[in-house]
Amino acid sequence: MKRLALAVVISWLASNTAWAKSVEDLPYTQVYDGCSEGPSAWHVICKAMEEHHVKPALEKIIEESVQYDGYVASAYTHVLEDLPMDSPQQKAMIAEQKAYLDRRDDCGNDLKCILRAEKRRLDELNALRRKLEKPLPDAEMQRLTKG
Repeated sequence: MKRLALAVVISWLASNTAWAKSVEDLPYTQVYDGCSEGPSAWHVICKAMEEHHVKPALEKIIEESVQYDGYVASAYTHVLEDLPMDSPQQKAMIAEQKAYLDRRDDCGNDLKCILRAEKRRLDELNALRRKLEKPLPDAEMQRLTKG
């Protein structure tokens, strides 16, 4: 069932990403700096930040969640940049990001669950970034710098 849903999302994206001129135009690359925008998990985090009497342990979770939201957005954008524009791989990555956002939103008001989802996604994206990383052209660098 999950594969079918992923296939449907990918086919929808296939017809909806060709217009993008840059990675920033692609879905889910937006950074939210206001509480009135973004996915529902972002609203939960914002609401928690606005609480005046928050226990220190909860405050730490809120701060980490805000940080990890930014880390995930940045890593996702970097992965998209490393993939050919409008390629099947890039479309699959967009579908995976949508699935992540849905899983994170499924956490509801559970900030620990949101943070776990963010950490898991960041680990996935960092692993993919390492796999896509191109080796430095050592021989060419030595030639240009004469050793």
